[in-house]
Amino acid sequence: MPINSFLVLGVMPANNEQQVPVNTNIRISFSKHMDISTLTETNIKLRKVNGESIPFTFTYNRETYQLFVKPVAFLEGNVQYQVELIGGTAGIKSVTGDYTTTRTYEFNTVLTKSVSQPRNLALTQSGSRISAKWDIPTVFTEGQSIIYNVRVSASNDPANPAIWPLTDAYSIDLQSEQSTAETSLAIPYDFELKRNYYVMVRAVTASSTGDWTVSQVYLEDTVVVAPPSGGTEPTAPTTEQIEIVEVYPTQGSLIEDNQIFVIFSDKLDTLPVDAMYVVQAPYKEHLSMVDVLTKYSPSKAIAGTVSVVEMADTANELLQWVATEPLPLEKEYTLVISKDIKGQNSDILGIRSTHAFRTPWTRLYGDIQTIKESLGSFGEYVSDSFIYDSMNVNTQFAYDTASNTASFELSEYQNGNAPYYIHQYVNLQTAYDVLLNTVTSSGGSSKEDITLGVLHVAKESNGSNAVKALSKFKLDIKPWLDMVHGHRNRGYAKPGGAVKGERGAAYPEFFTRTDLKTNFDS
Repeated sequence: MPINSFLVLGVMPANNEQQVPVNTNIRISFSKHMDISTLTETNIKLRKVNGESIPFTFTYNRETYQLFVKPVAFLEGNVQYQVELIGGTAGIKSVTGDYTTTRTYEFNTVLTKSVSQPRNLALTQSGSRISAKWDIPTVFTEGQSIIYNVRVSASNDPANPAIWPLTDAYSIDLQSEQSTAETSLAIPYDFELKRNYYVMVRAVTASSTGDWTVSQVYLEDTVVVAPPSGGTEPTAPTTEQIEIVEVYPTQGSLIEDNQIFVIFSDKLDTLPVDAMYVVQAPYKEHLSMVDVLTKYSPSKAIAGTVSVVEMADTANELLQWVATEPLPLEKEYTLVISKDIKGQNSDILGIRSTHAFRTPWTRLYGDIQTIKESLGSFGEYVSDSFIYDSMNVNTQFAYDTASNTASFELSEYQNGNAPYYIHQYVNLQTAYDVLLNTVTSSGGSSKEDITLGVLHVAKESNGSNAVKALSKFKLDIKPWLDMVHGHRNRGYAKPGGAVKGERGAAYPEFFTRTDLKTNFDS
């Protein structure tokens, strides 16, 4: 078999990726079913850049053509690693004998630090129970999750026995889901009143365990005081927290008109300084204090104006951000919304909110709505950002391939335009990539029928539906891929009537042909 440059579709972590977690596994995606006998430690190598080999185990998924490489132990922090796939006739090969050249991929793990103590441990009493809350440590490895050990004792020495929890381990793990905010715990234990207690908290990451933070609380003897005769004490009105109702453009999508809208659940009080601003930086769901002081700082904000847009007959408030100058193409942006935004009849937002946007690529073919609507439930949990990234990859492949054919006409590709068959290829190939990702992450279950072009797969109750859809996608992609390669006159018959385009004009003959086999089968 000849060499196949597309046998390896990709490797995750991606080549030259930075800040990779130390507990990561490597995923290698192939375009064809691989000869398992060639997937060996001789042909697949994981090592440090200095040459030290890393022991690993691996598994191969026959249905998704993916190899998963799992290091035996966590990787070291702040180290450059290398994944090498040996090519050639003696290297990795598909079941049909396809092979590729030797390929090397590198990535860097996160810079590990010794985690410091949790800060500002505060304790409150509620009857016979204790509630604790604290802030994250000032020092920890960015990208690693933080786990907290919590214990209560009658002594301030962590070496002494705990009153809670009542286990030999004497501590519990409380996962921090947002490493930039305070963490709290209502301890599920009834303590004896009129006594001193010491609550201890420490932070643990994959690479470090911090020191205990200790705080003392005395539980008062709770007494219910009857209200004075003649009436009841007035209760203070309670307020709900203001919420973000909607953000446009949606998370991870394209910002094409240099403006952003945010709708809140209540009319806003006086806006704080830097109520919301935009920075040119990759999206992060939670910003650390270091982030807010560096590349996500208000001082790095893109020039723009924030204003309130009047909304009649509604209790909601709409904020609009408009860029002062047109945003450059092919860039990633993050919108930061202040946690101090307060409603007129509600409490402050309380949590800093971030939203991801990106400006359009210079060249992007296909239509995201066509892809999403056609995939149905298969794509309902896939982000716009992932779809756009796949569209971009397939757009570049289609353009690079078509531009090297004898039939390429540059005039057809001016101002972001492209022939119809290019859009069709990008739509189908992107849908295939999304489906493959969904199958890999969720096992391939389906809730409804899928229809995309001539592809239709009926609803089934198991994963075979997704596998069947992947196979049909490949068949449906082929005629459009042939046209991308410049093969426009093989195995097609011209239909009797002209096919009209979106604007009423007939499409050129080469993409209104129908596969002969499809005609005969029907």
